[in-house]
Amino acid sequence: MNNKIELIKATINDSKLLYEWATDKEVRKASFNTGDFSYESHCEWLKKQLNREDCDIFLCKINNNLVGQTRLYYENDQALINYSIASQYRGKGYATLMIKEVINYIFSNNHKINSFVAEVKDNNIPSIKVFKKLEFSKKKVGAVYVFEKNR
Repeated sequence: MNNKIELIKATINDSKLLYEWATDKEVRKASFNTGDFSYESHCEWLKKQLNREDCDIFLCKINNNLVGQTRLYYENDQALINYSIASQYRGKGYATLMIKEVINYIFSNNHKINSFVAEVKDNNIPSIKVFKKLEFSKKKVGAVYVFEKNR
């Protein structure tokens, strides 16, 4: 089956949905910052991210369902990837589809970016599998895997 994939730039109107995804217990466990946070602090944080020149946040719609988000931070010719998938869509291959679409979009539209980097906790097996499927190179740094993919 062909999946219809759409990337949508996040806005402040997406704050409730992004908060729900960000506070999911599995997302918190996989995050480097595992602490809880309030909706108000999330909204303030989101406003700051949306106003940054070096950040993009995309919602991903696959087959008309919002399945997850990807956040990119740009530095020089590199983009750091952060992502999460809504709990009901995990284990279906959507993370791989979403990240592949984001990479293709950025390589096509941002000619300054030559590589993507993702930092993943060594116990986050689903994310490790995603970046391996996408043929990122991998190196271990302490309790973290650093994945990289060049243009």
